Amino acid sequence: MKDVNEVIASVGMGKYQYVQLMMVGILYALDGAEILIASTVIGPLAHSWGLDVWMKGIFVSVIFVGVLIGNIVGGMIADAVGRKPVVLTSYTGVCICGLLSSQAVGPLSLMVSRFLFGLCYGLGTGTGITLLVESVPSNFRGHVVNLTGLFFVGGEIFACVILMVFTPQLTNQQGEEYWRYITALGVAPGVFTLPVVYFIMQESPHYLMTRGYQSEALAVLRYIAAINGKEDVMVDVHALRPSHVAASDTPLPSSGGTGEADASETTQAPVDRRVETTWWQRTSILFSGDFRYTLVGGSYILFVANMLFFGLMYGLPTIFAHMDSLEYPALNLLIVSLMDLPGVVVAWLLINSEFGHRDGLIVLAAVSMVCLLLMTTLDVDSYSAVALPASYMAKYSSAAFFTLSYVYLAEVFPSVVRSTGLSLCIGFGRLGSILAPEAFELLTGDGVYWPFFVACAVISGLSCVIIRRFLLVEHKNQPLEDIPVDKMGAPAGINLAERPSSAPLVAPATGASSS
Repeated sequence: MKDVNEVIASVGMGKYQYVQLMMVGILYALDGAEILIASTVIGPLAHSWGLDVWMKGIFVSVIFVGVLIGNIVGGMIADAVGRKPVVLTSYTGVCICGLLSSQAVGPLSLMVSRFLFGLCYGLGTGTGITLLVESVPSNFRGHVVNLTGLFFVGGEIFACVILMVFTPQLTNQQGEEYWRYITALGVAPGVFTLPVVYFIMQESPHYLMTRGYQSEALAVLRYIAAINGKEDVMVDVHALRPSHVAASDTPLPSSGGTGEADASETTQAPVDRRVETTWWQRTSILFSGDFRYTLVGGSYILFVANMLFFGLMYGLPTIFAHMDSLEYPALNLLIVSLMDLPGVVVAWLLINSEFGHRDGLIVLAAVSMVCLLLMTTLDVDSYSAVALPASYMAKYSSAAFFTLSYVYLAEVFPSVVRSTGLSLCIGFGRLGSILAPEAFELLTGDGVYWPFFVACAVISGLSCVIIRRFLLVEHKNQPLEDIPVDKMGAPAGINLAERPSSAPLVAPATGASSS
C-alpha cells in the first residue's frame, strides 16, 4: 500500500500539473499587472482628481490591505472546505473587481474596487501555492512555486507593454486619457482563463486524505494519471495510506466502500482511522512546537520581501520619470520588470543546489542589502551608471528572495494546516506591501530618495538573523507531511478514532462539515 506522496511520485510531473500551474500562475500574473498599473496611473489620477501626495500611496496600499485580509481568511477556509473552491472564488472575484476598477467614477469607488480586488486575490494566494505543492512530486515542488513568480513577472511585462502602447512617456495627460483602457486590459488574461479553471482544476489529494475522503483522493489521482498518460500506475492502487500512518500499520479502506480492505493488499481486518480537525485544533498545531517560530520567522521574511519588492515596484516609476538622463521612462520600467527573470533563474539554481532553502535566503538577503545601499546614488543623476545596475540587481535579488520564501514555507507546514500557516505568513508579510508606498512617500521628496533605500537595507540585513534564529526546520524536497506526529506516533492535537472495520471512514453528518 502506498501513501499519497508515493502515488504522486509514481504518476510523475505531466500535462495535468503544467495546466494546473498555468491556472494558478495566471492569478499571480493578474496581481503583477494590477500592482504595476495601479502604481503608474495613480500619478495622472492624482493630478486629475486633485489628490494630496499622501493619498497617492493609500490608493496602492488599499490593495494590499485587501490582500492581507484575504490571505488570512482564505487560508483558514481552504483548510476547512478545500483548496479548489477558494481558488475558484478568488479567480472570479479578481476578474470582476479588476473590471470594476476601470469604471470607477471617483476616488472612493476606485479605492473600494481595488480593496475588493486585493481581498479576492488574497483568498487564492496561499491556497493556490498549497494546491500546487500538494499535487506534484517532491522534487518539483520548489520549481512550480518558482514558476508562479515567473507568471508574476509575465504580468508585469504585460502591464509594461500596455503602458508603452498607451502612455510611453508616463505623462499625466496620457494617463488621464487612457487609464480606464489600461486598467481593464490588465485583467484580460484572467477573463479568458476562468472557464478553463472551472472545468479542469481538481482538489488536492493531500487535503482529501486529511479529511478522510479516501475514495475522492483516489479519484483525483486517477484523473491526474489519465491526463498524464500513466493509467497503469493506478491499476493496483485500491487504497491509500495517509502520510502520518506508517507502512506497517493496518491500511485504511476506501471512504466510499464498506470498510473492507482489498484482499490483495492485506489479510487482516483494517482499522479505520477517522481524522476530524476543528478550527481550534488547527490553530493549536500552528502555535505548538517549532511551528510557532516558523510563523514568526516566515511572517518577517515575507514582510521584508514585500517591502523590498513592492517598494521598488512603486518607487522606481516615479524615480525614472524624474531622471533627466532617461529618454523613455516606460522602457526603463520594462527593463526593471525584466530583471525579475534573472531572479527566477537564481531561485531555480538555489532550488537545484545542495544548499538548504534557509542558506539561500540568507545569501539573497545579503545581496539585496548591498544593492539597496548602492541605490542611494540615484539621488545624483551623474551616478546613473552605478545606480541603474544596482536597481536592476536589487529587483531580481528581491524577486528571488520572495520566491524562495514561498518555496520554504510551502514545505514546512503539514497538509492539515498548510494553507492556514502559509496564508498567515503571507498575510502578515503583506504589511510590508501596505507600508511600502507610504514609506516611500514619507521618506522621499524633492529628488531625495536615499532614506527609503537605507531603511530597506536595514530590514533586509536583519532578516539574516531572523532566518537563523526562527526558521529552525529544513524540509527541502522531503515528502509532505499530512498530519504532525509526535514521538508516541499519534497526531499532535488530533484524535484518531479507531472503530470496527465496518464503520465508515467519514461520518455523513460530521465528516464533511467539520471545520
